[in-house]
Amino acid sequence: MKRIPEPESMDTMEEAIELDKMCQKYIYILDEAMARSVTRMGIRTGKVLEIGIGPARIASKIVSYNPGLTVFGIDLSESMLKIAKENIKKFNIEKGKINLIRADGKRLPFRDNTFDLVLSHNMLHHIPDPVPLLKEVKRVVRQDGGILIRDLIRPPNKFIARLYSYMFGLGYTKKMRKLYYESMLAAFSRDEIKKMLKDAGLDVNIKSHFLTHYSLERLPVKRETSKTQFNRLDPFRELSLSFYVSGN
Repeated sequence: MKRIPEPESMDTMEEAIELDKMCQKYIYILDEAMARSVTRMGIRTGKVLEIGIGPARIASKIVSYNPGLTVFGIDLSESMLKIAKENIKKFNIEKGKINLIRADGKRLPFRDNTFDLVLSHNMLHHIPDPVPLLKEVKRVVRQDGGILIRDLIRPPNKFIARLYSYMFGLGYTKKMRKLYYESMLAAFSRDEIKKMLKDAGLDVNIKSHFLTHYSLERLPVKRETSKTQFNRLDPFRELSLSFYVSGN
């Protein structure tokens, strides 16, 4: 199935609010898994860059689990950054722990070797050509730092994509299911991912997560064993989380 790209950013407040609702009500398992994966990577202090911070729910979990980290979150959408700012305030995040910047991931406003960890979640499929962004990731992350980029994998055809939208979007509104379906069509295939990494010169491991996601991962050279006590969910959700938690 040929890829059908999505818009690079959510320009309207309506779209941004809809995404935040999805994260809050349905995608919190994926958000929690991402925060736990970051924690398990063993970086206790330092600077983290999140490309496509969205509503800042993942970043808020990360600094909650890892008080020694400071997150710099970029996004192209002014509407999304506005919601992120409201969420940071609502979650009582300490001032300065999450810093919001309107910027393009393909032209990052940071010096070389700035960050101890660079991460991104469900954002890569919004980019027409992610190679420049992956080159920027390589540039701004420290040589001994970590990388964690997670995104959807494109299903083999539209029928499977539609099936997934109903199977894994159980309880979604019609609008949410449409967004999920379109995101799957915009995602990359495994062969496309491998080619992008080769073109960008980025050396990471590719890991699969269940039927729907993959991660590009590079563990930091220096790691500390995490003693973080994670927020426990009910047994079913904890089982679901196990498919998406990585970082070790």
